[in-house]
Amino acid sequence: MSPISDQSFIGNTALVQLRTLSCSQASLLMAKMECDNPSGSIKDRVARHMINQAEARGDISAGDTLISATSGNSGIAIAMASCRRGYKSISVVPNDIPTEMSIFIKSLGADLMTVSGADPIRRSRDLAFELAEKGVGYYLDEYTHVDSLNAHYLTTAPEIWDDTDGKVTHFVSAAGSLATLMGVGAFLKEKDPNIQVIGVKSTEETYIPGITSLSNSYERSIYQPGLVDEWFEVSPELAANTTRKLSQDEGIFAGLSSGATVAIGSRLCRQAEERNIVCVICDRGDRYLSTGAYD
Repeated sequence: MSPISDQSFIGNTALVQLRTLSCSQASLLMAKMECDNPSGSIKDRVARHMINQAEARGDISAGDTLISATSGNSGIAIAMASCRRGYKSISVVPNDIPTEMSIFIKSLGADLMTVSGADPIRRSRDLAFELAEKGVGYYLDEYTHVDSLNAHYLTTAPEIWDDTDGKVTHFVSAAGSLATLMGVGAFLKEKDPNIQVIGVKSTEETYIPGITSLSNSYERSIYQPGLVDEWFEVSPELAANTTRKLSQDEGIFAGLSSGATVAIGSRLCRQAEERNIVCVICDRGDRYLSTGAYD
């Protein structure tokens, strides 16, 4: 008997055609189902790659403590990987993340530390850096380390290219850490510079879980503005409405950032014919039930 490796369950997610929300018979709107990864989000790819690379460099070994600064999904993914691979973990999160995420992180054995105030992700990152400097653990910084975008350059992007037979014309992803947008965008642009890489951000002074407005003060050194052809802003109302449509019309129970990306993908479908648009469904909806978005 040969047990299947834990890591083999990550990635190779389905690419599903959205039939109702495409609003066009001449274009394809497709969903990359990252919600089907083991922890329920695309962050499993990043956690796996960053831990593998840190181990290969000799930066960490089993028994160490891994630190994440997260709005939720990265903390869940790193906590899950940690308990399977012999690490301890600490998740530094804003104090207003959904209740389900806090429960999920703690149920996986991670220590949860919260921050409050303006620009909570920056405050989370500041505390994560402070903990690492004090020797409490090793900070897996997905906002500045090239390992995070390489997770997508090496896996997510080739899957999209292969599954569309190289015919993808637009890739749509939300602005969080920007690792997905940068990693997939770099790969696709190398294959075909005409592929449009589309970023989705929240409007100023509004909040959509998993998306930022890019006005935040924290560093994202992995960000290469030239890779993004166009940015679209999405309101919380549009994100929530499209998320409910994903569930009711397509049978995909996803998080709010997924609704935001699909809203823009659907708009792009209506603008022209013969487009092959891939949107990222980055996580499941079960971690946002307490937000009231699905009521």
